[in-house]
Amino acid sequence: AEHKDLIIELRSKLQNKTSSKPLLNSDDVYEFDKDGGVFCTHCFDTTNDKIRVKNLSGAFSAFGKYECPKCKNTFGDASRKNTVGLI
Repeated sequence: AEHKDLIIELRSKLQNKTSSKPLLNSDDVYEFDKDGGVFCTHCFDTTNDKIRVKNLSGAFSAFGKYECPKCKNTFGDASRKNTVGLI
């Protein structure tokens, strides 16, 4: 019975992964069909985590349009390069 539960769980995870392929938009962030908002490409590509990025405003917008709250990577017009590890 324990093996059947594991098989069901793994099939569900596989279905979720294949059914929600991201679209890379012009700000270098991911969009998913069923999820609103934009998501960090670094976190999704490295750990398969869907981390919603937050908007940067004011003086912080000099670093880009968005920032990931987990990895601190910035995305968008002003950030054509990754800033992971620079902070």
